[in-house]
Amino acid sequence: MDFTPDWIGSHCRAFAFFGGVPRAVVCDQLKNGVTRGCRYEPHCDFTYPTEYIPVLRRIIEEEGADVVNCARTRSRPAAMPLPNHVANRAFAAMAHLMHGIPTCDVHSGIRAYRSSVIRSFDFDGEGDALPIDTLLFPAKCVYRVIEMPIAYHERVGQSKLRKLAGTVWTMIRLFGALPVGKFGGARGAEAGYEVR
Repeated sequence: MDFTPDWIGSHCRAFAFFGGVPRAVVCDQLKNGVTRGCRYEPHCDFTYPTEYIPVLRRIIEEEGADVVNCARTRSRPAAMPLPNHVANRAFAAMAHLMHGIPTCDVHSGIRAYRSSVIRSFDFDGEGDALPIDTLLFPAKCVYRVIEMPIAYHERVGQSKLRKLAGTVWTMIRLFGALPVGKFGGARGAEAGYEVR
């Protein structure tokens, strides 16, 4: 998918205009980011294993999770360059230190959300690193978040990662999330964050 600020911001504004979010967003003919639109088997850059989608849905619907975060960086994937892995783990360590959330991947591109969670927050889609807000806000507000490891595959095509801008926005979002939820309140497992 294309997670540029324009793409994310446009969707955030559209959902705000319509007053809610659908159960699923299916991109059809998004030539910039998707090679073939399909609800259950998206063809993007192939880094995330789509076979996990039914598992994520089951965890939300049957196990009662509010968010499922798929962590690529519990160990270093062979397909991820070492500097990217080190940066991702450093950002996750900062999230743990600053917010008490024991994640190992704040930038995962594959997550599942209960629609009521998305409706509960006014996410700002401007800038990079939106996945930080969409993970930290629910976790800090005591929604039930489950983190599970996933495989991470070799990318097909060019990366759209903007390293400097992404780092700056990551820091902005990590500090911006400090007032969300109870400051000094429940942390980690007490807040409903489960690492599998």
